Amino acid sequence: VSMLIRAGADTEQRDVKGWSAMMHAVEAGSFECVKSLLDGAELDNGGDVPGKVNADPNNGDVDGVTPLGRAFLKVGGKTCAADARAEIMTALLAKDAAAGWDALENIPGCSGPELVRRAAEYFLTDSLSALIKAGGDASGADEDGWTPMLKCMGSGQTETALQKKLDTLILLKQSGAEIEGQTAAGQSMEDLAKMTGAEDAYAYLLKMKTK
Repeated sequence: VSMLIRAGADTEQRDVKGWSAMMHAVEAGSFECVKSLLDGAELDNGGDVPGKVNADPNNGDVDGVTPLGRAFLKVGGKTCAADARAEIMTALLAKDAAAGWDALENIPGCSGPELVRRAAEYFLTDSLSALIKAGGDASGADEDGWTPMLKCMGSGQTETALQKKLDTLILLKQSGAEIEGQTAAGQSMEDLAKMTGAEDAYAYLLKMKTK
């Protein structure tokens, strides 16, 4: 990618779908390509047009979905077992990339609050952190009263999951999320902690609350 940029390739050229190279790199999960596009390169043209050329981190598609928004759309997908695009999200945020929340609202199941809840449910702490840094709501509830905190507490029962759960709960708490609350069906944080064997995690959160 850097070689192409040095040779004068247009970093903002779009294909028939309206996608730039940055959008394709994000979709493919290629951190190396995203970084090369963001960092740019000096043009190799004998000095005729001096200066560094790099891709615009906010050059989205025709529907207004930005590269950062495209990365967010991968949260909790087929690769939900890992923060598949977290490194890319961090790199884009470092370049002041915008999430493009309005465009994501038009995609079923992919609004900002829904993505935050999904990241919390799967204990994707790096993606969750990026979503919150981009303006995602750490406390947004769905129509059934499920907040990111409640989604997180109600998921996972294995020993490995319990540690990831605690890490996620702490991140949410530090991001301003309320510990208390309940679903429309009346399930509280304490109820969900008992159901998933996470009483210790809940007790730790209560200690954080009193500090």
